[in-house]
This record gives sequence, structure tokens and C-alpha cells, in this order.
Amino acid sequence: MKEKYIVKIAGTEISIITDEKGEYVEHLTRIIDRRITDTVMLNKRYSRLEAAIICALDYLNDKIKLEDELNELKLQNEELRRKLDNDR
Repeated sequence: MKEKYIVKIAGTEISIITDEKGEYVEHLTRIIDRRITDTVMLNKRYSRLEAAIICALDYLNDKIKLEDELNELKLQNEELRRKLDNDR
């Protein structure tokens, strides 16, 4: 069942509606808040919005790379299964 949570990220309160548990939402919130804060601290010229966009791009980049790696591993797994089946 969907729950509504109000979280604060980079000084901005946001309402989130999700099936996830509150502890998980808090965990995600802490991670992204810290990442945005660190980005602003490392480069003072970035606004919080710019830091949030950079973080979003970084996370999307990581996600796409992991999906590509997962797909490659699935293909390797299929090839190994076929080879194993052929050897029987």
C-alpha cells in the first residue's frame, strides 16, 4: 500500500508517495542529501539545484553502466549454460 512521506533534501521539503518502507525512504533521502551537500561543498559555485542535477546525472550514469554490465553477465551466463548443455 502506498504511503506518503515528507522528506527534506538539500533544504527543500518534498512529498513522496511510494510502496517502499519509511526506513528505506529515509535511507535514500540521507544518501542523496549528503551527495548534494558534498557536491556543493566541493564546488561552491554550484547551486543546490545544479548539484542535484549533477547527482541525478551521476546516478543515471551508474544505473546505465550497471544495467549494461548485468546484460553482459546474463549473456555470458546463457552462453555458459548452452555450452554446459552441449557437453552433456
